[in-house]
Amino acid sequence: MPRSTRACVLLLVAWTACATFQPNHALTRAAPAETTRHTIRVGGLDRSFYLRLPPQFSPQGRYPLVILLHGHNNNGSNVIGQTKMDAVADRYGIILAAPNGTGRFSRFRLTWNAGTCCGSAQEKHIDDVGFLAALIDTLRGRLPIDSSRIAIAGFSAGGMLALRAACDRPSIATVYVNVQGTMPDTTCNAHRPVSMLLFAGDDDEDMRSEHEENKRRNNHRFATSALGTFRFWAARDQCDAAFVVRKMPDYTDHTAVGCAAGTEARLLTIHAHPHAWPGGHKSWWFSPTPNPNLDASLTIAQFLTNQPQRSGATQPLPRKTVNGSARVARRAGARLASAATTTRSTLTPTNVARSLAATSNSSADRTPVSAHAPTSPIATPATASLSAPPTTLATSPPSGAPNAIRMPISGSDCLTR
Repeated sequence: MPRSTRACVLLLVAWTACATFQPNHALTRAAPAETTRHTIRVGGLDRSFYLRLPPQFSPQGRYPLVILLHGHNNNGSNVIGQTKMDAVADRYGIILAAPNGTGRFSRFRLTWNAGTCCGSAQEKHIDDVGFLAALIDTLRGRLPIDSSRIAIAGFSAGGMLALRAACDRPSIATVYVNVQGTMPDTTCNAHRPVSMLLFAGDDDEDMRSEHEENKRRNNHRFATSALGTFRFWAARDQCDAAFVVRKMPDYTDHTAVGCAAGTEARLLTIHAHPHAWPGGHKSWWFSPTPNPNLDASLTIAQFLTNQPQRSGATQPLPRKTVNGSARVARRAGARLASAATTTRSTLTPTNVARSLAATSNSSADRTPVSAHAPTSPIATPATASLSAPPTTLATSPPSGAPNAIRMPISGSDCLTR
């Protein structure tokens, strides 16, 4: 390893260690553009979390909230650095909270209880879903949070916990994000529509191994492949009978349309990507190198901020009254006609308007590819100051694009059990 690279890695490790061991503060000590550590009492335990308010924070505002969950044997401080979510949250005006799991040590090598995983948290039956619910309630009581834009997002075991929360307590958030974790191979009784954003890597040996293990365990088909997980949630959200598949140079995008209560379901499978946070940093020296061409943190921020405003909590699933195939055509025309082509260049406000105007004459397969500018398939942000969140474009791909095909929601790897 070159001397300059070694020095940079050592500086990153030193910074992470300092952040990990910072003292606890009262919530009143939270400040804009600062990451502070706090505790709350839940289930007889003192549970800790890191909190970051955006630079433009004002008590009179309303802000989206992202609960960011670390992977197995990690902690909240490290996952903020690993994902670069602090910079993205600052840019988009998002309140960021990164809770810690539990373990033998209070500050590192922490685990989650996701039902079928992991470590001491699972062995001791720690109620981590209850912790997430209590944390969100606490933050909503102290901070001006937009209740219609609350996301629980996690990597690996943290993604598994996000999915378990969506199954067990779907009303505590409106968006659930699983970045390369397998769905827990247990019963899922989600009773409300929730927006679901899923990430997978086609070189992820960890997910492949865990899917095989789930086949030997209970063999719930939603827990034996990423596509099965996507199909499960698209069916639970009562999306239309077919979904759009768009193949891009760096990823394949599966998008369900016509879902209940304005929700969305989406799976992004990233090519040549291992078990790592897409577009993020390596979590430690010997961990695999992420694919830099798709930025998961940016994608999550745009997916969350594009969610519709809702009054009150999400409602139970309504019954469909419209024929599925007819709804495909109507919703695809209404919601997808305005979809913008994904690009790898940062757009100025002028170019945003130009891009929107040119959408009907452009197609995703003509997009130039650059290996140096990570992108988001949700939208391309405009250049903007920190005083306001960046402008975003439409969220869904046009179903009629040359590289888009339609696939049925039901399939051999999907059972809604």
